Amino acid sequence: MGQDDVLPEASCSACAKITSELETHAAHDIFLPLRTILGLHTDKERPKVFPLQGLRKGKSVPLSVSPQMHPCHFGLLHYEPPAFLSGQNYKRGINVRGYSVHGPSRTWVEQKLQDLNIDGFTSTVTFKGTIFERLIAKIGYGFAVKGYGAGMIDNAYVRSTILGHTDDVGKWVGCMTDEPPPPASKNTHEIRIGEDSKGNVHALVRLFANYRTPEYLVVVGKKPD
Repeated sequence: MGQDDVLPEASCSACAKITSELETHAAHDIFLPLRTILGLHTDKERPKVFPLQGLRKGKSVPLSVSPQMHPCHFGLLHYEPPAFLSGQNYKRGINVRGYSVHGPSRTWVEQKLQDLNIDGFTSTVTFKGTIFERLIAKIGYGFAVKGYGAGMIDNAYVRSTILGHTDDVGKWVGCMTDEPPPPASKNTHEIRIGEDSKGNVHALVRLFANYRTPEYLVVVGKKPD
């Protein structure tokens, strides 16, 4: 996602293949136009054009636009609190309670619409299963290991969730409030690590926080002794 933090030898090749699929889904299926505009790191060749479904006088107009001309808006989901904390009757998956749309300023978008001679555009984001939510868990887990050391590995609640061995991401990942997303940040991403009174390690994850995105809570595991 454009960051340089690395945990050397953090996983075996089999696990690395699984987690790479999580990262690819977010980087290419959700954030690709935005990441291209921002010039964030990628191991693949950057697209030179993007499809865009424009609207002109009430009619749909298929377009191919350069990254610089793309409106770059994206949607993110909002979830129920992690069932581990809320005590809700939980079975599997994750409960979605809403979504929000993010991207550059209205003035910036209006200029793009004028340049493209369209009145508006439609945008579709596909979230495949619980891949994105497992990625959020992975990010929280990685920063918890960085902050608390290798003892966090054995104490983690989310390892089997991240690898897809258990369908319980909603037990560990969610949002804590119905309030609108926090104010926009000067940072691209924000991850904060802490613990509660019972010794459970939490991670707060915001991707592209400079676009006033929601904050996700991950209950990572038990604090190491």
